[in-house]
Amino acid sequence: MHAHVYASATAAAVATLGLDVPLVITEHSEGSWRTWHARQISRWVYRRANHVVAVSSPIRRLLLEEYGVPPKRLILVPNAVTPSSGSTPSESPSLLEEWQEGPLVGVVAQLKPEKGLSTFLEAAAQVSPLLPNVRFLVVGDGLLRGELEALAEHLGVGGRVRFLGFRSDARALVELLDVLVVPSLSEGTPLVVLEAMAAGIPVIASAVGGIPDQIRHEKEGLLVPPGDSTALGEALLGLLRNPARARDLGEAGHQRWATEFNHSTMVLRVEAVYRSAAHAPSRVPALEDGVPLL
Repeated sequence: MHAHVYASATAAAVATLGLDVPLVITEHSEGSWRTWHARQISRWVYRRANHVVAVSSPIRRLLLEEYGVPPKRLILVPNAVTPSSGSTPSESPSLLEEWQEGPLVGVVAQLKPEKGLSTFLEAAAQVSPLLPNVRFLVVGDGLLRGELEALAEHLGVGGRVRFLGFRSDARALVELLDVLVVPSLSEGTPLVVLEAMAAGIPVIASAVGGIPDQIRHEKEGLLVPPGDSTALGEALLGLLRNPARARDLGEAGHQRWATEFNHSTMVLRVEAVYRSAAHAPSRVPALEDGVPLL
């Protein structure tokens, strides 16, 4: 049995009590929301599992240091995505026609505080006077939409930022961007970063959560401190003024996706976890940084 995150992991640990059924748990979050009681339950669940899979290095460290999961039962298997779709936006094909004259910079996120959208808008306000042909997209919806639209107007970029709301073709929109921005204040291991890498789109992101596992600063993208709109604006200006550098980062990101974060590699790694849980010999591809996956 393979369960994911707190609720299903707890249910699976109870369901397999007394049964000769190997249990694998994948932890996708550092779980900062957990109460003392929830942490105690998680410790019991992790002890019950044959293997605990972490999707990022910070989660792996947390499981080792805070929950005492033995290293031999703790496995790092990063998230992954399928290849670039190569599709075009399916809704309102003419929606962005008038915006194709200059670079497009975008965010794809739920509009909630931890996603750092106000930092993105402040950086847009910093960039706009210097590069007047750049346009900004916000793909996603949430309770903060009205507040963020008002902030864009207050910052003087209301006409430069388009809020698209929820889009079923979000990945196709990512593939239209010149730069993807992930300005999160806290984060797990966002799939949108991997989707951009798969499409060869350069990424500027906050150095939080599992993002530094995905892109390395100045190798596959640029990392900035969370909440620092000045640093984000400067990073954007640097890439938008140097398209060749942006292309190089995008190509490097694509190569790293192809070797470390593509779906086929993840499937092989998960299959190896299952074989190990069933006590069958297996060999798991290792990450470049030398952290063993088994």
